Amino acid sequence: MKKIILCFSMFLCLILLGFTGKEVTIQLKDIEEVSEIQLNTAKISIQHFGKERAIKLMDEIREAPLLDEGDRETIQNNGYYHTVSIIYNDGSKDMFLFFKVDDKWYMETTGGTIYKDAEFITSYIDWQEINMEPYLGVPSEWELKLNKQFSILDLRYFFIEEVKQKMEYGSSEEDAVLYAKERINRSMTIYQYALEEGYELPETEYDKLMEKHIEEAESAVNYEEIEEYYEEFDTTLKDYILKLKEYYRVMDTIDKLYKIKYEEFKNGKDKINGKVCDDVEEYWYRFVSEVIYEKAKKYDMSNFLNELKDAEEYYYRHYSQIN
Repeated sequence: MKKIILCFSMFLCLILLGFTGKEVTIQLKDIEEVSEIQLNTAKISIQHFGKERAIKLMDEIREAPLLDEGDRETIQNNGYYHTVSIIYNDGSKDMFLFFKVDDKWYMETTGGTIYKDAEFITSYIDWQEINMEPYLGVPSEWELKLNKQFSILDLRYFFIEEVKQKMEYGSSEEDAVLYAKERINRSMTIYQYALEEGYELPETEYDKLMEKHIEEAESAVNYEEIEEYYEEFDTTLKDYILKLKEYYRVMDTIDKLYKIKYEEFKNGKDKINGKVCDDVEEYWYRFVSEVIYEKAKKYDMSNFLNELKDAEEYYYRHYSQIN
């Protein structure tokens, strides 16, 4: 009797898995229930994506063969992947990750099951491996002169720089000053949130990022040309970058937080305070305005606000074009 039960169990497994090693077909809802297709961070309505195209995509997902058992230890998601989400009218979704190993594409479910022969994804998502050499922009003469005037690049320096850059694009001085205050205040509010919530860069990670900024600059195709330009102002590009250390501390921390939110949206988290966001920029904007700014009401930012006020007054005393 035990042998009969065992044989029946094995037969049942073969039926469920299929003799070709394929898992039970991935279950997706009917096309009529689909409202959007999300490719990475881009949400596309079913009308714009195309009903027939969506049906083809869903069929290709369903028909993807299960990864061979012998490859399951060696084929793993390397952390760089694309996502496809099928979003339904009721707000639920099915999400799949696509990654590439040795020029072959694989598909992974949110449960961790991996399928092979997923090259079909390249018909829906642009995949271009481009190794672009870094290229340095040329700083304006006033930027380098301004940099020389400050032994330490404090908030006064960045305030002046923001105002002058905005005016170069045609803004009035009054509008440029208002823009500088709002931009700096926004950045520092996000930075303060990052510190309060544990997103601060560890000093070791920060030092590596500074080294990376310098290495990227020195590997630029026009590095020697730009370096000669800096030498005319008695400095070097490396010294200029090191002088911007506190600026990079703030901006790299904000960038870290943004990347976390980008990955959240890419991986299907698209609501802020219950509101579904249409794209990653809306997700970030609502996160900043509705989450960060709300929490910032409890932060003591009086020292920063006093420094910002001093920076504005310093600008008007020494750099204003208003007589």
